Amino acid sequence: MRRQTGYLMDGENPRGGEWNYDDENREALPEDIDVPALTYFEPDDITLEVMEMVEELFSEHFGELKKIRYAVNRKQALNLLKSVLICLGLMKMRWPPEWISSFIQISRCTLTMAC
Repeated sequence: MRRQTGYLMDGENPRGGEWNYDDENREALPEDIDVPALTYFEPDDITLEVMEMVEELFSEHFGELKKIRYAVNRKQALNLLKSVLICLGLMKMRWPPEWISSFIQISRCTLTMAC
């Protein structure tokens, strides 16, 4: 991929002199950790339209548009937030009222773009 795109390359050689650093940054995940399944969302009409446009304009680029992993509307974002909080065990915690108020305000601002 790097040779194909020229990304992270200095001429014919990898930038930094190494092709990968896996031995420095990869360790096996401990067996007692459960990894939750990825959340995928069904694309809505606008998302489908944008996907078609991207495919048409950037068909020579690498990558795929088959599965959308990101929440693209408020309902999906709230569902994803809830699943993350559940996964992290944060839904069971007792939060100080001022934290909840701040969190709701930040969430409302972020999810509605009404800051």
